[in-house]
Amino acid sequence: MTHLEKIFNICKEKNFPFAAYQLPGEKSQWIVAQFSSYQELNSNDDITGLKGFIFAPFRKNEGNTAVIISPDLLTKTSEVTNNDVERVKKSSKASIPNKESSEFYETSEDEYKENVSEIRQRIKDGEFQKAIISRIISKEKSDQLNLVSLFETLCKNYSYSFISIVNIPGIGCWMGASPELLFERSHNSITLVSLAGTQAKPTKDKFIITWNDKDRSEQQIVTNYISNLLEEFHIKSFHMSEPETVQAGKVVHLKTTFTLGGQQLNGHAREFINRLHPTPAVWGEPKTDALEIIKQLEKYNREYYSGYLGPVNLDEQVHLYVNLRTMKILKDKLLLYVGCGITAESDPQQEWEESGMKSETLLSVINEVETGK
Repeated sequence: MTHLEKIFNICKEKNFPFAAYQLPGEKSQWIVAQFSSYQELNSNDDITGLKGFIFAPFRKNEGNTAVIISPDLLTKTSEVTNNDVERVKKSSKASIPNKESSEFYETSEDEYKENVSEIRQRIKDGEFQKAIISRIISKEKSDQLNLVSLFETLCKNYSYSFISIVNIPGIGCWMGASPELLFERSHNSITLVSLAGTQAKPTKDKFIITWNDKDRSEQQIVTNYISNLLEEFHIKSFHMSEPETVQAGKVVHLKTTFTLGGQQLNGHAREFINRLHPTPAVWGEPKTDALEIIKQLEKYNREYYSGYLGPVNLDEQVHLYVNLRTMKILKDKLLLYVGCGITAESDPQQEWEESGMKSETLLSVINEVETGK
């Protein structure tokens, strides 16, 4: 058993908030663990000035709360020592309620396609521009599935994504491989990303990817949203890239990157992030109208799916990612959360298939770990 697995198991046993993660393009994994109850965050907290690992829900007023795991233990997985393991083992158990619901709602194919048709018609009627409709895919959790091995395999297979495993008493155990940066402050610059539009990754290496009007429109809505938000904050000096195709597991997306000076949000970072999230990539546009249709059609609480997470100031930088390609891990079930952006050009069958494609990022690795192949 590795040191990472030992610390993960001890933290679960002692009700310690725990996270392990790997940033895109890096080969090192980090552990963050707290030997007491976590801190709940509110809308007044400037998270860019805190230190720890943030785990925030899709919406804060649905019984879920944003929390930060303070770094009582902070180390690379490759540098964990026996002393670190013993320190976690000797710490007193945290008095955190650890009751987690095992209930979930799994949308049928017919219902999902009916939801897409309903949203598409209401967009054509002029009610809103775009809305995201999601669903849960459940899978039996086998006794052979080692969660730490699954995390490590995700790190190896998807090094361009933000890989994480988070276990917080009362909130649950979540794992994901997110392709979508929300907010990054690094080396005196701030980076934001507009990511939308999806198609299967071509099997041939030399293959020209073309994007249809639906995908380009979906991604442009997110780009316009970020551009308008920067304008509202009187930020006019920034660089916006041309849309490019990027790989994310078994699929590819359209991506536009915004870069601005690291001092341009001084004193306003909290407000900006609160306004930025959720973006139209996971919610819709306009937000208020899109939320109403999501609440009407989705028969479950998204919880932390399409929220955001990541380390803040653990390396003097801020890295926040949207919680996508994610799953909640129950005692005997794996709940994979997937969703699609619906516009006036959406086809219900294609959206159903696209949501299934997105689940393959995790399903393929789960199969690899379970079978050893």
